[in-house]
Amino acid sequence: MSLMLLFGNAAFYPAAGQKPKEALAQDSARLRQAFTEACGTDFEIVKDDLGQRSVWHGAGTFWLVHVKPKRTGHYSLKYRYDYNDPHYTHVEHELYMNVGEKGCRRMVRSGAIASACMGDTIIFPVVLGKFTGHTFNLRRQENSPPSEEVQKSLRDIEVSGLYTEPVANPAGEHLKYVGRRVNYMPHRNGGFTAEFYATFEAVKPGSFNLTLAGRAPDSTIPKLTASGSVPVVILEKDAPATVLAQYETVVGTDAKRGFSSHSGNEYLMGIKILQTGDRIALPYQSFSSRRTAPKEEIGLGQMTKDAVPVIERFPFQADPQDRYNEWIIEHLKVANSWRKP
Repeated sequence: MSLMLLFGNAAFYPAAGQKPKEALAQDSARLRQAFTEACGTDFEIVKDDLGQRSVWHGAGTFWLVHVKPKRTGHYSLKYRYDYNDPHYTHVEHELYMNVGEKGCRRMVRSGAIASACMGDTIIFPVVLGKFTGHTFNLRRQENSPPSEEVQKSLRDIEVSGLYTEPVANPAGEHLKYVGRRVNYMPHRNGGFTAEFYATFEAVKPGSFNLTLAGRAPDSTIPKLTASGSVPVVILEKDAPATVLAQYETVVGTDAKRGFSSHSGNEYLMGIKILQTGDRIALPYQSFSSRRTAPKEEIGLGQMTKDAVPVIERFPFQADPQDRYNEWIIEHLKVANSWRKP
């Protein structure tokens, strides 16, 4: 799926001409009313505030509405506003969120949680800027939870084919090392890229930063630092969490000319939020080669064996300016959560 990230879709998020605070406060009141009228059957507003993005991060002012789901289901929240610009007459955003039973698996992706559970708080970001006439529409479909057999099969796939020789893991009390694998990506003009991933399983609540690197056999073990480390937060399986809606589609329309453009945004975080039992694969090494040969002759098995992951754990720190951390970081019950950019 090809996505246009927020900074690449700046046409919908103007840096200039933002409304004064008084007008934004009035907008928030109108938005609360409109959201409740459209979504009150399924979501209860528990909080709302304004989030300002810097020009470096795509600019724009957002209304961040924090809601608790009243029932499970697969939800599609669409909001529309007048664009007041020669290019478009109006724009529609559609955000997606799946809500399962309490204690469900939240489907952790690379940079965000892809679903919520009953008891969680969901943050829906709604862009404001100079835009007017926001309206909301909510669609819901019943969930169809996978059977126990399907869930077991999916869990088995996560660990199938891993090279499981143990490695030193200072984070093992909270994040168990499961094994490693290589992803082989052939190039169109010959050669390939190999990316190595270490798979972990969350076993105990905690928060820390994880640094990964690779080393060849018999080489010196690299001394790792916290620079470039991954902030990790592990929750107990049934503990509630605050979840940021991660993906939306955007359609800008000029009704007068019959023209529309389509794009998408991802609200990703630099923090990995897991619950006990979750598994996550993190990259630790990659290289490219001009060698052209059948995949079975490349020696991927030996590569995986030779590329040993080196793991280091550091105290938890997260940069609020990294991606969309600033919208979620205050809701994490961790110590020393802020690091200046």
